[in-house]
Amino acid sequence: MQGRKMRAPVLGKDSLCQHSVRNIAGGIELVLDCEGCGRGNLAMPRCYKGVINAIRLRGFADAIILRSHIERRQNSISTRAMNQIVEIIGLLEELESQSLHDSKRNNRCGECLSSFLNGIGDMKSGLMNRDIQLSSQRVQNLIEYEFKSGVRCHECAGMAKLNIERISGMMGELEKLILAGRFRIVSVGE
Repeated sequence: MQGRKMRAPVLGKDSLCQHSVRNIAGGIELVLDCEGCGRGNLAMPRCYKGVINAIRLRGFADAIILRSHIERRQNSISTRAMNQIVEIIGLLEELESQSLHDSKRNNRCGECLSSFLNGIGDMKSGLMNRDIQLSSQRVQNLIEYEFKSGVRCHECAGMAKLNIERISGMMGELEKLILAGRFRIVSVGE
């Protein structure tokens, strides 16, 4: 069954890609139309963001196809890695939302969480811009982050630390895929 094409309404014009979703035996197949920008390649920033935004809009894919004059089916490792990047971004957004909510309790909470929120933002930006190394550094900084002390602080810090540890584990898995050379998202010149 063929899915309908639509535009992913996420981020700027660099990351809008027409795509369709097809139901296949194992789940969903995400097909991105790369005719307008040349050959589809996850090492191209626009293509990378387009895939991320399509997954965010449509859900995790079981297969990713980049279609231009030829179709490029991404291997299962690349598909898993792209889904994992989207999952990490989603967890960061949930943590960011909760931290923003908590930061509004009083001035002390706002001061404490300000640089923590900056670290989350840097990590999200790194993932959206193919800078996995930056995101890995930021997750390490967030693990080592020193929250203030107090009754409410321990609640906030405890939940944040649990979420960051989970994200850190996922980042470690992602790095292993990249280091093993089974998933490539940077160009040779980078």
